[in-house]
Amino acid sequence: MINRIIDQVVASRFVLFAGVAAVITALSPITLHFLGIYDLSPLNFVDTAILLSLAFGVYLKKSRTCAIILLVWHLGARVDMYERTGSYYGAFGPIAISIAWIYILGILGTLVLHTDKQKASSTVSDLPPEPLSHETRS
Repeated sequence: MINRIIDQVVASRFVLFAGVAAVITALSPITLHFLGIYDLSPLNFVDTAILLSLAFGVYLKKSRTCAIILLVWHLGARVDMYERTGSYYGAFGPIAISIAWIYILGILGTLVLHTDKQKASSTVSDLPPEPLSHETRS
């Protein structure tokens, strides 16, 4: 049913958007630090490395696992931000919800791409063998 709604082109765009959103999310603390708005800790670099590797997995490898981990990582970061700041709007505001929605679309995109890939490989292997074309005559 999903394949009728989301085709290959739309699924590829969903995966692209999720990869770009992950790169923007990964690089935003470093950008804010250079603008003088945010102080970096060593864990920010670990977070950036993890997010960039997940973006690589989602965009280039079309990994369903990376797409799901990316969403879970984002939601965990939002909960952590809420616990640290107490600001519900800052943690779960429109930007956070928009990024979570893009990650959900990335999950759908990777699922559709893998489903189509599995269907294509199964149709080739499920074909019966061709009969011999030559006949033996006596």
